[in-house]
Amino acid sequence: MAYFKVAPTKILVGNSLITDNKTIKSFLNENTKCALIIEKKLYKKFSKELKAILQYKPTICWFKGECSSEEVERITREIGFLKPSFIISFGGGKLLDTSKIVSEQLGTSLVTIPSSAATCAAFTSISPVYHADGRKFKTIDLKKCPDACLIDYDVLFNQPPRLLSSGIADALAKFYETTAFLSGHPEKHRDPFVATALSISKDIYNNIFQHSIAVINDVSKKNLPPFRHSRESGNPELKKIIHTNI
Repeated sequence: MAYFKVAPTKILVGNSLITDNKTIKSFLNENTKCALIIEKKLYKKFSKELKAILQYKPTICWFKGECSSEEVERITREIGFLKPSFIISFGGGKLLDTSKIVSEQLGTSLVTIPSSAATCAAFTSISPVYHADGRKFKTIDLKKCPDACLIDYDVLFNQPPRLLSSGIADALAKFYETTAFLSGHPEKHRDPFVATALSISKDIYNNIFQHSIAVINDVSKKNLPPFRHSRESGNPELKKIIHTNI
């Protein structure tokens, strides 16, 4: 029997999710022991919007910038003695990758909230680990994807253009990786899972070439709506690229 770790158990998508009490209450309650892993600068930027989460009094653990063995060990020690049942991780790819490893080591549930669409870290069951100086060390294959992923458009509409561009390049690479793999292993064309991967990577390729230039221009010019509670409004092209990247 094959076991595939495809996606988070729950994916919540919309505007102003981190400010929405009903959304937060779907995985937290007053009896939940939880920890929030976040960078100080992001906490400062979104302190007002985080009130819906902070009302549950999570233990706050500051991320120091690198997904390294040392950082994983430090955070695991810092929140492990509390025995939290939930970890909320809000930030970029390295923070989310670190949180996934910590969650697995502590046996806790994990909610990922990406602050940019620069990587697929919020979604996947792998965590690339680096040395403290930034050199790649190894990639850890985790037991599962995150338990929940919050894709909050209002957070992601406000990301720096360079991070969105990085996510576009990272997503586009999947098409070339898949086609390169098949050129070296033509017999895999008959494998239904490889065929599915190729189909998805073609959709990624088409989405990026159809929408990415206009989207990067919009983000660069701040031609985007502010925080709101209307889940149907917003920039549909940017939403498509966010989903493509993540």
